[in-house]
Amino acid sequence: MTRPSARVTETNSPPGSPFLKGRSVTVALSPDLRVDDFQPAFTRNVGEVISTDQVTVAPLSFGTSMSILLISAVMVFAAGLNYRYVIGAVLAALPVLYIVVMGSVYRRRRTLAFLNPWEDPLGDGFQIIQSIIAVGTGGVWGKGLMNGVQKLFYLPEPHTDFIYSVISEELGLIGATVVAACFCVIAWRGLRVSLRAPDKFGALLALGLTTMVAVQAFVNISVVLGMMPTKGIPLPFVSSGGSSLLINLFGMGILLNVSQHASSEA
Repeated sequence: MTRPSARVTETNSPPGSPFLKGRSVTVALSPDLRVDDFQPAFTRNVGEVISTDQVTVAPLSFGTSMSILLISAVMVFAAGLNYRYVIGAVLAALPVLYIVVMGSVYRRRRTLAFLNPWEDPLGDGFQIIQSIIAVGTGGVWGKGLMNGVQKLFYLPEPHTDFIYSVISEELGLIGATVVAACFCVIAWRGLRVSLRAPDKFGALLALGLTTMVAVQAFVNISVVLGMMPTKGIPLPFVSSGGSSLLINLFGMGILLNVSQHASSEA
């Protein structure tokens, strides 16, 4: 039984569809192909993602490359690709990932600092140690807004990548939980919009935009809490930076447009 194509064309778009007709997204396949056919799915979709990642890996943006791969994997899987192919691709990528990480001096140092930051507390482990100290000293209620100490003299990049550390120190566990809960709400509402989208293009578009914000938030918060190696990924809508804020606002605007045409039943 042939599964419906992920490509939205003039013939399979519902009448009055609010989305662009005859267009495709990264995970789209031709109407005569099945998304669970491994060879065309890999050559067309994964090939595009890899070519994009080459641009981001070249300037040493490894974290961004992994985020793009994860977002693309979620969309391809949601489009109908068999989970066996996804698992196989992940297992095949592990040796390559090891070579990429350990083959670069600064990536290897970051990884080793993540495993044991106290081995070099004044060098590679300094940032993550100061971040953990900021989170820990905030307690339950925090020190009060604008009363944080770590951001003044110790914590590097407190206004961008490690803004969540400042929030935890000044607003405590309560404030940090509220911020994390806000991202959970965005993820939940985005998935709800994806499920209620009028066509498959809208569903995949909403899913991709939601995953984009959720992945950035998850990686950033994980880095701040010492659960992942340090990455240069900002916290959406919170970290200082015009380009990140602009792209995320654009994404949320498109997501709201999809939700306008979403079905009332899910």
